[in-house]
Amino acid sequence: MKDYSDGPRIISASSGNGPQKSTDSSSRRCRREGVGRGNYEPVEEILKREGRRFIMIFYFVCTGNTCRSPMAETLFNEKYNDIKEMFHAESFGLFPDSSVANKNSVKVIEELGHNLLGFTPSSIEDKKPELYDLILTMTVDQRNYLRAMDYKNVYTLKEFAGEESFNIEDPYGQNIEIYRNVRNEIDSLMETLYYRLVEWDQS
Repeated sequence: MKDYSDGPRIISASSGNGPQKSTDSSSRRCRREGVGRGNYEPVEEILKREGRRFIMIFYFVCTGNTCRSPMAETLFNEKYNDIKEMFHAESFGLFPDSSVANKNSVKVIEELGHNLLGFTPSSIEDKKPELYDLILTMTVDQRNYLRAMDYKNVYTLKEFAGEESFNIEDPYGQNIEIYRNVRNEIDSLMETLYYRLVEWDQS
């Protein structure tokens, strides 16, 4: 397992480097052997050869998969729908206890023209660990929980984006303004996240 004793290398958003992916042989890499920087195989050929729908799959994680992580999943996939063959976000909760997204999450996402109706929360047991490249949690505690379970390439969303603080508040049980604040905070990280993913894929 990757040594996290000193924590990941966190740098500013303007830097050309990002958190380092695990080199453990069990971790699947997005960057393909024999394909040099700036010299990529056509996406369609990689997908066909490897039997995959996407080049990079990553997970957003929160506690119940009803508020923060489904908002993050929807915001990223909708914002970058034109490159969905390159990057694809999914989400799960560590301890999901509902069959639908929180109604306030649904409402504040609808305010941006997106849709969470029909979203079904899932757990880590619903995901295939061999299919992911990266896991982005909402808090340090969630990150540490997954690292203790020997999951690789786990960071908080804000950590991966180069922020100085790592936690995103849980809006569950609070008023809708808190949900809007959390939605806006997550949304503000999406562009930086996209560029970080590009760097990650090229490393």
